[in-house]
Amino acid sequence: MDRQRGWTYGLVACGLWGALFLSFAFAQTREEPSPETRKVLALMDRANQTLIDLSADLKQTKVIVAVNDISLDTGKLYFKKEKNGNKTKFVYLDPDPKTILIDKGKVQIYEPRINRLYSPDLGKNKAESEFFMVGFGSSASLTRVYSARYVKDQPINNQKTSVLELIPKSTGAMFTKVILWVDQVKGLPIQIRLYETTGDYLTVLFENMAINPKLHDNIFKIKK
Repeated sequence: MDRQRGWTYGLVACGLWGALFLSFAFAQTREEPSPETRKVLALMDRANQTLIDLSADLKQTKVIVAVNDISLDTGKLYFKKEKNGNKTKFVYLDPDPKTILIDKGKVQIYEPRINRLYSPDLGKNKAESEFFMVGFGSSASLTRVYSARYVKDQPINNQKTSVLELIPKSTGAMFTKVILWVDQVKGLPIQIRLYETTGDYLTVLFENMAINPKLHDNIFKIKK
């Protein structure tokens, strides 16, 4: 798969982790969440109330079903909540070094191999620039955008998780379905899977997650 196209997708699909924080007017559903679903959402709310910042190793796998193409990118994630907007930084290390910084909806991308720094125009996707952080906000924000359904409990890397299926309430949503694996201790997603209309999907796994490590502001700067 063309790497530049892959990174464009990575920016839109991966760098765009926050429909949770959007305020779009979506149609309301009358379906009441199950007790199991409400339990997971309540756990996520408790985690969100105390979450200030976090860091984690990430493994990002993109699967293109039609041609059976699988690509893997690894790196680091840094995230910080602020009153006037969140900061998210992805530092991809292998196979293509790249840094993506999302600060209050503005995106910067740095490619060290060619020493290029640029800010793409996201157009209509500008408000969705934190989509990659789906699951790291309040349940009220989440259920305003998605219909949530508890699926099952499933271990990920020996960690007990509850699996939530999220279906967008908007017919024009970027993804047809989002799956969250919510850590039953941390109350935060440790794996996210985003499905496209084509059936292709992107899976992001977080490992060695550190919650509230008091990240310095300098981390959220691009160093050339």
